[in-house]
Amino acid sequence: MTELRWLGAALALVASASTYAAQEAPECAAGNGYTPICGMAPPEDLVLSPDAGFLFLSTTPGLANSHRSRLRTMDLVSHQVSDMFIEYQAEPGWGEVSCKASSATLGAHGIHLSTRVDGRSQLLVVNHNGREAVEFLEPVRDGNGWKAIWRGCVESQDDSMLNDVAATPDGGFVVTAMFSFSAMKADPHLEKLLDGRATGHLLAWKPTQGLRRLVASEAPGPNGVQVSQDGQSVWFSAWPGKGIWQYDLQQQKVVRKVTLDFLPDNLSWTMDGHLLTAGVPVCRMRIPFAGVSSAMTSSVPAHRWWL
Repeated sequence: MTELRWLGAALALVASASTYAAQEAPECAAGNGYTPICGMAPPEDLVLSPDAGFLFLSTTPGLANSHRSRLRTMDLVSHQVSDMFIEYQAEPGWGEVSCKASSATLGAHGIHLSTRVDGRSQLLVVNHNGREAVEFLEPVRDGNGWKAIWRGCVESQDDSMLNDVAATPDGGFVVTAMFSFSAMKADPHLEKLLDGRATGHLLAWKPTQGLRRLVASEAPGPNGVQVSQDGQSVWFSAWPGKGIWQYDLQQQKVVRKVTLDFLPDNLSWTMDGHLLTAGVPVCRMRIPFAGVSSAMTSSVPAHRWWL
């Protein structure tokens, strides 16, 4: 199996578990305290636009490889969803000078929006199409909506599948490396990914340093990630380990583990300092894909903490 096929299988597992856990898609109907938005490709990650009028969404292929990986926008008033138009205009100071735009269409997994020192918006995007990289985009208004300008990138040579990314106050970022492609090839039933053992780690990049692996950051399937406001702590999901872990960048080690009763995926900060996570409970079942049968989970709870 080629690396691309392994990537598709892995993305199917980690990005679409809840979608295909049930035999049929759940009814799209309002419930207690929530109203669903129906008829769209399920987003893997989302962030609020700078004007708070839209969501920026990432879409991965899904378990059945039925969706096209891309960036999208959703109007929060009309709920209209459309693909985000991307222009390409490299600019120094956005990523590595040596990293050039890929000929492949930009895909999107984890995404993170931040404000640069000069006041411009920056959208970091984990991209698997054609390469493993973090792409630097500048979202700008386009009529009544939004588009993005590709400004640069940082390509990974880590032999790992990247998952989520978060900007740091010094102009860099931290990205989760969920597992290595070589380990996946040696573990065709994905047992190592699912049993709670350490399969991945954290990577960090700064404008003055290349992409590097953070010391003592090994964890079970590192997934969603956020950075504290002071830039000293990295909070990330240890997905099959059922926990949210805190990594101290000065001490260079994990200093706290919050144990959960479900598998946490993405993380988001609220305006008042709460850290939100959503995930799926541990519920064993077998789902075949790409010639592989793997344990999966279902449902989507959400929890939050004051940190």
